[in-house]
Amino acid sequence: MKLSLVRYALRVAIENRGGGLNQRQFGFRKGRSTLGALEMLLAEVKRVTGPGSQKWCAIVLFDVKNAGPRQAKSKALAGVVSSILLYAAPIWKDAVRVATNKGRLASAQTKATLRVISAYRTVSNEAAQVLAGIAPIHLMVGERARLYGRQHVDEGIKKMERAVTEDMWQEEWAGCHKGAWTRRLIADLRPFIRRKHGQLEYYSTQFLTGHGSFKTYLRRIGKAESELCERCGETDTPEHVLFYCERWAARKERMSREIGEELRVDNIMELACASERAWTVIIGGVTDIMKMKEEELRRYAD
Repeated sequence: MKLSLVRYALRVAIENRGGGLNQRQFGFRKGRSTLGALEMLLAEVKRVTGPGSQKWCAIVLFDVKNAGPRQAKSKALAGVVSSILLYAAPIWKDAVRVATNKGRLASAQTKATLRVISAYRTVSNEAAQVLAGIAPIHLMVGERARLYGRQHVDEGIKKMERAVTEDMWQEEWAGCHKGAWTRRLIADLRPFIRRKHGQLEYYSTQFLTGHGSFKTYLRRIGKAESELCERCGETDTPEHVLFYCERWAARKERMSREIGEELRVDNIMELACASERAWTVIIGGVTDIMKMKEEELRRYAD
């Protein structure tokens, strides 16, 4: 994000407004200006996402299984991060068209979204954002700019602009090449992010991302020699575990019986989002399976 662009946009906005600025106005006093705040923000983003960010990342992701508050509280903290990143966004909105700037902002946001869903840092930005229900920062910048350009803003206008953002987000998600397994489960992100019930945690996030106690993932990160399921010899993927492996067939059948419909890859999360009861049955069942699977893998490793 080039500060020259920010300075230019700010100067043009002031000149178009006419009359200059009152020197007593807090936001524009020397040493305490909007531009000064932007400079500090950009320096912080660069620090967090630069070579020295690994220590910060380790603090955020340390022991994702047990650390920190529940998802709702973590999401509130992530909202603070978004608010900081979006400071004066209508002024510098054009800067996110530069790929480097867009990437830096996304990197800072992703550290927060991974924390919200208790995910491993190998999970893609795109999948983490969907599961956390937090829109990509560049789309949020555009939303802020659209609201800023309106003469009058009320709750109805805010909801309308948020719907526009979600439609743009869905279009990007549909064309994304990352998070393929998550996208198969959640082809349309809008029902998922708009639901009023249910939270994700360490075990359910493993299933929804495919990053966890699966031999395919463990082999990819060098923690297993084979991708094959210990029980049936098939490739051990999240799809195999829940939908095909004989080891977990009884638990899956129980889930389907309680829901009243056969669970498939293309309907499981749609059903979970439909009601709080369905969410409890499905996510509860997935969590039970993942806990037992993790324990079994530990026994095999020993």
